[in-house]
Amino acid sequence: LPYCGLALRHVTQDFNLQNFILGCILYDTQSQSAHNVRSFVDSQLKSYGLTLNESIFVVSDSENKMRAAFKEKCTQVDKRRISFDKAQSLFEHVKKMVTHDTRFNGAFYMLEVFLDVYDELAGIINNVFMANLAAIDKELLEELCTFLKIFDQVIDALSEEEKPTMHKVIPVRQLLLNHCDLKYEDSGELKELNFSLVSERIKCVGILQDQHYVSTLLHPSLKYFEIDPNEKSKAIALVRQELLKRSSLGL
Repeated sequence: LPYCGLALRHVTQDFNLQNFILGCILYDTQSQSAHNVRSFVDSQLKSYGLTLNESIFVVSDSENKMRAAFKEKCTQVDKRRISFDKAQSLFEHVKKMVTHDTRFNGAFYMLEVFLDVYDELAGIINNVFMANLAAIDKELLEELCTFLKIFDQVIDALSEEEKPTMHKVIPVRQLLLNHCDLKYEDSGELKELNFSLVSERIKCVGILQDQHYVSTLLHPSLKYFEIDPNEKSKAIALVRQELLKRSSLGL
């Protein structure tokens, strides 16, 4: 049975997500035409004094009926066609040949170790896996490992337990954003993956706070903000503001 769920989501100042479930209403109309679906959703929103706008979203699958129902007065997110087929296919072929789930730690390590032994596999695997090996594009595998390696290095850099890492956040964030930009020498297969989506995700999730700007500016090696000069003025203003605040308190 189809249902319509209504929820309010609120992000607090300290970035905690709060969810409030308003209701889960049975869709009891016989016809599931696009017009009826839209009318039903609009009526349920109206009962709470709500209407669809830029801050109220409909989450649904992408079947034609739902796309038609919400084609007006709605913002369609991620309309771009993105091809992950080749990377996904490569990953699946590698995964089929790595039968132990615990042999490698994560997708990157699995692909990296597989690449290291790629040239030796033809002589040791049986015929069952030869088709999988033949289907793997070694050049794409190398490019994908090279692309993912910097993310692994960033995770290690920010996971240091005995040294401060806050001053590293802005530089490594910008480093990853630059890394996601397509290069002229990148292969066509790698360009098809459209890493701009990864870049947008980094911007969305990697939210910078005032402490990041201040700690970066105060670090001797990073004070010139060479990695992102446009943010230097903001960092200076925040440091000045903090100094004035402390001086007024007599600290």
